[in-house]
Amino acid sequence: MGVMPERIGKGPILRKLNKRYQQIDKHADRLGRLLDPANAAKDVADIGADPDADNVKVLAVGEKTHMKDHWFKPKNTANPDAYWSELYTAPILKQGLITALKEADDRELPLETLWICSGPPSPNDPDDCRFEVFVTWNSRQVTLIIHSPDLPGAAYTDPSSYFEEKMWVVKRINKTLVTDSSLFGPKTGDVELDTLGGHATYKVVKRRPKTGL
Repeated sequence: MGVMPERIGKGPILRKLNKRYQQIDKHADRLGRLLDPANAAKDVADIGADPDADNVKVLAVGEKTHMKDHWFKPKNTANPDAYWSELYTAPILKQGLITALKEADDRELPLETLWICSGPPSPNDPDDCRFEVFVTWNSRQVTLIIHSPDLPGAAYTDPSSYFEEKMWVVKRINKTLVTDSSLFGPKTGDVELDTLGGHATYKVVKRRPKTGL
């Protein structure tokens, strides 16, 4: 799910899942894989890298490794490259996907996914879990929203090779910051909307969130 220089996006893995979960007639099969007793000890990265009934592997080897090393391992001295200190991201994500697929299957609707990073990483408090999955629906689709703490700073670098998300973010930026790994500085492609009366530090821009390839 990779580099994401805004707080909301998809990334290459969720884009794959979005395409996969548009096939309403396949929901039952894909839910069955997650609920299969033979997969009880497997996380979604393990299952996604295994061939399905159509002999399709959803995740490439590198994507599986990325999820297991960065998403599912708790960040500590043994795992310095992991994203968060949360211990239970793997079962939360698996159960969230099961919940979403059940709703999509029952309602005969496509499933859309989205990822939101909403603040600093959780402190080392086992009851302060900021990694959550929300599932909502309307008459057109079921939506699964992954809610996580912010990524490490390097993930917000303006990527040289990227995919533009189908959305705009309108925000105030600090125009004195160098284009770097800041969430709050200028990015390539920013469209200036308001100079705030010629403010020395801030202006309002809109931008397409970009996820690294």
